[in-house]
This record gives sequence, structure tokens and C-alpha cells, in this order.
Amino acid sequence: MHLPFCVERCGYCSFNTAPYTPGGLDRFLTALLRECDLAAGAPWAGGVTLDSLFLGGGTPSLLDAEQMAIVLARIGARFVSFPDCSHWWQLQRVGEVAAELEALWS
Repeated sequence: MHLPFCVERCGYCSFNTAPYTPGGLDRFLTALLRECDLAAGAPWAGGVTLDSLFLGGGTPSLLDAEQMAIVLARIGARFVSFPDCSHWWQLQRVGEVAAELEALWS
């Protein structure tokens, strides 16, 4: 899953990114959740089982813990996943979000 926002673009990055703005991120998350709903309604969706989920971008660390929880809950509600489905997050602000991530997964 691609979250295309960055505070600062890394020199090595070739991903499609956009400058971070709170309003832009909010609009993107609304569209992302709608896209999850649309994909889950596709005829093939019932035959898909997730065994891993990668969130990268940009950086998902621009989401706060509540936003992260909403995205994960929507994916969990719309798609079947294995009990041991791994989640991978590409993070830039690791120190700043460590407590938020710990709260999310506890």
C-alpha cells in the first residue's frame, strides 16, 4: 500500500511522492479507505488471503496512531488475512512514532 507523502524527499527515492500537508493526507486517507471498500467488493476479492502487508511510500510514519489503526482496521474488515499476517512499515520518523506504534499494537 502506497502512502505518497514525505516531509522531505530522500535523494535515493524513486517512488511517486508528494509534499506533506495535513489536509492532503486527510483527503488521501478518505480516498484510500474508499478504494479498500471498492477492491473488497470485486468478484475476485473473496479468493484473496493476505499473508503480508507492506505500507510504504512516502512514509506511513506521517500517520498518527489513530490513522494507522483506522487503515489497519479497514483492511482487516474488508480482506481475509492469515492469523500470522506480517505488517511492514517503511518509516522515516522512527523515534517520533515508536510510542504511537507500541500503543497501536499493544
